[in-house]
Amino acid sequence: MAKKKAKKEVSRKEINSNVIITFDDGSVQIIPAPIELTADEATAIFGSEEEDEDEDEEESDDDEDDSDEDEDEDDEDEDDEDSDDEEEEDEEEEDEELTPDQLAGMDFEELEDLCDDKDLDTDPDDYDEDDIEKFRKAVAKELGISLPAAKKSGKKSKK
Repeated sequence: MAKKKAKKEVSRKEINSNVIITFDDGSVQIIPAPIELTADEATAIFGSEEEDEDEDEEESDDDEDDSDEDEDEDDEDEDDEDSDDEEEEDEEEEDEELTPDQLAGMDFEELEDLCDDKDLDTDPDDYDEDDIEKFRKAVAKELGISLPAAKKSGKKSKK
């Protein structure tokens, strides 16, 4: 076997706290500067330990095959994907849970929120708060919901 020649350091430079070492064979090694973060910055970037523990428990079965190096990067990506999936599931559940009675009981502001949440074409600005029944009917029509029959409030006088 041929012996491998040991590299000798030719130069060492520090630029912005990063150390750049050049060797006699032309290779370069870069030692990055440490990153200092406040606790708030670290939490904003990486999340809290409590969140990580909860998510790790849920994902422990999926990540057993990953190597340690890839695990940190994969966890961050999967966490984002999981939260997106959960939001989509919540929206789907809201779609299924809306009943005609719930729709009939909503006030103007709740109907506006419903239009925003469901990305409906019905524009709340086209209706006055006095026209809530017209607005409600338009929303129900777009959602394909039949509103319950309105209770007649006819006033019959008893003699």
